Amino acid sequence: MEPDGAPRRAFACSSRSALLVRFTPFTVIDPASNGVNALSMIVPQGWQASGSVQWLPMWTRLAMLNTRVVDPTSRLTVEWLPVQNFMYFTPPAGFDVPLGGNYQGKQYAPPITDPLQFVREFWMPPCCRSSRTQRSSR
Repeated sequence: MEPDGAPRRAFACSSRSALLVRFTPFTVIDPASNGVNALSMIVPQGWQASGSVQWLPMWTRLAMLNTRVVDPTSRLTVEWLPVQNFMYFTPPAGFDVPLGGNYQGKQYAPPITDPLQFVREFWMPPCCRSSRTQRSSR
């Protein structure tokens, strides 16, 4: 037990203030919807947050958020990947939608079961796809 009666923590800190994290509000505003708040969240004070709404009228997901939070000191980055619907089947004769193309509002692509391969192929810029990517259990 701590002197104030609180349970002892499993980690050591030089002071109680080291446990204190202050947050600031961050809001993504969508100008295409007359300035409606699309997302509100809190981020650690001093971190840089950015976000926007991307409208996709030709897809079944009409809109998605592009959101990123960065710690300028450690360069730790949290980025939310966009959401997309996919569809795949063995194409019949005469089917002319290319792989990656839009079919009934969904991206026509074979399933990928490996998460690392999925991120590399769908969300990494082409210039980075050949770079080494590592798995992490964190």
